[in-house]
Parts: sequence; C-alpha cells; structure tokens
Amino acid sequence: NLLLFPSHDSSALYFYLEAEKNQHNDNTLLLKIGICYLNADSTSAGKAVPYLKRCYDYSPNLEPDLEFLLARAYEFNGDYKLALSKYREYKNSLTSAQLKHKKISAWSYSVFKTTRQPYSAEKTTLYDVGAIVDERIEACSKAKPKTMPEPLPIVPQDLGPSGAVTLVVGNLYRDWE
Repeated sequence: NLLLFPSHDSSALYFYLEAEKNQHNDNTLLLKIGICYLNADSTSAGKAVPYLKRCYDYSPNLEPDLEFLLARAYEFNGDYKLALSKYREYKNSLTSAQLKHKKISAWSYSVFKTTRQPYSAEKTTLYDVGAIVDERIEACSKAKPKTMPEPLPIVPQDLGPSGAVTLVVGNLYRDWE
C-alpha cells in the first residue's frame, strides 16, 4: 500500500500490473491500478476505465468514492456522457453534510487533491465534495466529444480505353474553402 501514493505511482503500477496477470479478479488490485493510472499524466489516465469499471461492476462498495474515480477516468477518456452520469450518481449518493465536509479515503485522496484544494486547513482531508463534483459536472457539460473529421469522398474514375481505374481522393476545391 505504500506504493500507492503519487510519488511512487510508476513503480507501483508496474508491480500491480504484474500481479494482475495472476489475480485478475482481485478488486482491490483493480482499484489500485485504476488509481495509479488516474495519478499518471492525463494521456494515461483514461487507461483507468477498464480497471475501475470491473472493480465497480463486481464490488461497488469496496471504495466509498469509487463512482467519483470512475467518473474521473471516463472524463479523462473523453466519455463525457458517462462521466456526467457517474458524477451525478456519486453526488446523489451523498448526504448534504457529506457534500460540504467529506473525509476522503486514503486511496482517493490523491485524485481529489489534484482537482481542488481542501476547503479548510492544509493538513485536513475534509473536502467540499459538492463543489468539486459541480466543477467536474460543469466541465463535462461544456466539453466537446472527440470527433473524427469528416472523411474525404473517394470517387473512382475510368481513364479510358486502357481499362485503368484511378481513385480521386477528396475535392481539390474543398481545401481552399
């Protein structure tokens, strides 16, 4: 468990992934792998989705903030609709007191810490979770999904008596619009 904290995530992730090869149904291990990916750079954070999703599907109560973690992974992955859904489920599962002053588990602490500062003294682990979740909901609501550009048309053209066929890709004038 000492390897779980952010300064050791790259080391921990390697060992957790190796262990997962033999213990692929260990939900605690799946959770740790997911959190390590969330603590990695933003390009790797989306890799947390399959691990946290499996953990959530088989053991939704393993970690009290699992819905938040899964929502965060969906957000990093660009799945904003799923992220919004999980953020709302998470928010609805908390009491008004928890939304204002919730103690975050040691496993989730690093993920919450990267999203917003604690609502009070630096050494506390109490967070204004309602504000954090509202911030993420607003960000996901405004985010535009990653879309592929419109494909260029491919038009086969007969070149005459030789029987040769060539493909003309795109429209020469389209690039100049």
